[in-house]
Amino acid sequence: MVNNQIKKLRIEKGLSQGQLAEKANVSIRTIQQLEAGNDVSISTLSLIAGALGVEVKKLFDAEVFSQQQERLNFADNQLKYQLHERRREYSTYSQLHL
Repeated sequence: MVNNQIKKLRIEKGLSQGQLAEKANVSIRTIQQLEAGNDVSISTLSLIAGALGVEVKKLFDAEVFSQQQERLNFADNQLKYQLHERRREYSTYSQLHL
């Protein structure tokens, strides 16, 4: 999860929550909330990633990121299949009624 990665990266960089907050130009409460598991906007994550010197994707646990990617790929494949089926149905309809 993102909260564990931020804390891990923060500690690796030798930063306190306050120091990271100041460096990222966010409140210390924002850092505390993130490390407690609360969600924030992508723009806030971008500020924090910049302060830590990493890409935003590094803030996410690789396993969780991989699972999310698998879900997105599955949903994308389902949508592609449904689109293919709708086109096939439309083609059949057009042949019969047009």
